[in-house]
Amino acid sequence: MESLEVKVLKSLDGEDIELYGFIPCLLQDLWEIGSSPEVIIGMVKRHMGKSSIRVLDLGCGKGAVSVKLAKSVGCKVKGIDAVKDFIDYARNKAKEYGVADICEFEVGDIRECSEEGYDLVILGACGDVLGDLDTTIKKLKKMVRSDGYIIIDDAFCEDDKKAGGYLSHGEAMDIFTKNQVELIEEDLIAEEILEDVNYNNNKNIVRRAMELKLKYPDKSKIFDDYVRKQLDECEVLENDVKCVTWLLRKVE
Repeated sequence: MESLEVKVLKSLDGEDIELYGFIPCLLQDLWEIGSSPEVIIGMVKRHMGKSSIRVLDLGCGKGAVSVKLAKSVGCKVKGIDAVKDFIDYARNKAKEYGVADICEFEVGDIRECSEEGYDLVILGACGDVLGDLDTTIKKLKKMVRSDGYIIIDDAFCEDDKKAGGYLSHGEAMDIFTKNQVELIEEDLIAEEILEDVNYNNNKNIVRRAMELKLKYPDKSKIFDDYVRKQLDECEVLENDVKCVTWLLRKVE
C-alpha cells in the first residue's frame, strides 16, 4: 500500500515526495481545496437539513466545507485530514465562525477510518485515496447509518470517451447500482465557474511557488513540476471531463 504522504500528494496533484512538507505553503492562500461548500450546503438543506444530523468530512482539508456547513445548518461535523497544518487552520476557522463547539477536527489517515453511524459522510475531491470508486463506496457505506447519505466530489468522462483514467458516467452509475446506493442529486460544475476558480487558485499557487524557488533554489524543479501538474490537471478538468458532486443514499 502506498504511504499516506504519497496518497495525499496525488490527491493534490503532486508527485515528488520531497514536495510534501511544502504543500501548506503552496496552498496557504486557499481555504476551499476541492469541493464547493455552497453546493454541499444546498444538498444538505434540500434533503436532510436538520441541525441534529451528524456529519463526517473525510479529507476535510482546511475545513471549509465542515465549518460552513456547521455554521449554515447547525449540525455537528467531524473532519479528518492527514495534514496537520490544514487541521490547525480548520480549528482556527471554526473558532472564527463561532462553531468550534460543534466542529471537531482530527489529524488522521482516512484509509484507516473506522467511524460508524453518521447521517452523512463527505469525501470531497480526494481522488482514489480510499481506492477505486467501487471500493470507496463500500467503505463509505460502512460509516453511515441505514438510509444515511454519502456525498462524493469527483469527475467523469463522456460514456464514449476515456480521459485521465476517469470513469464514464455510465460506469459510475453501474457502480452505484451494484453497491445499493441511490443517486439523489447530481450537481455539475458550470464550465465558467470552474475556469474562474482554477484561474484564481493557480495564480496564487504560482506566486507561492516563485517565493519558494527564491528561498530554496536547489528545489526549483519540484516546485516547477507541481505548477505544471496543476495546470495540466486543470486542463483535463476543464476540457475532457465533467466535474460533479453526487449525493447518494444508502438503501440497504
